Amino acid sequence: MKKRRTKSVESFNVYAVRFEKEQGPVYAVWAGPQRQCRISFPVKSKTRPYLVDSQCNEVPVQIENSRANFKAGASPVWLIGAGEINYFSLEETSFNSLPGKEAKVLVDGEKIGQWLVDSQPYPEMEAMNKNRPVRILPGFQV
Repeated sequence: MKKRRTKSVESFNVYAVRFEKEQGPVYAVWAGPQRQCRISFPVKSKTRPYLVDSQCNEVPVQIENSRANFKAGASPVWLIGAGEINYFSLEETSFNSLPGKEAKVLVDGEKIGQWLVDSQPYPEMEAMNKNRPVRILPGFQV
């Protein structure tokens, strides 16, 4: 059995994890929960990659001008038969929940100045961390 090697590529909320299989690399690709984007990568002339979704449906990847492209969303898809991919390119992106026309920028992140780091613990915030054990007093609801 071949040793499995994983490699992650992250760009904004798009993820690609590579797995080494006997038939060649297999990639799991997905985007953030409110995002769908088009991903492309260069392919060799005889390469015919395809996608497999969570229901085992196989869909061939479109190839134009020696570049393969497909859409990635919140549900992971398996990219198979693409061979060695050195990089992915992100193209058009669409969001499921765009802000309304009346939305305003409340704080301009570039004009805030230096951030202050307060290293003192806040018990209220620590109690909200679900991974941290917290003693719940009788009659107290979380």
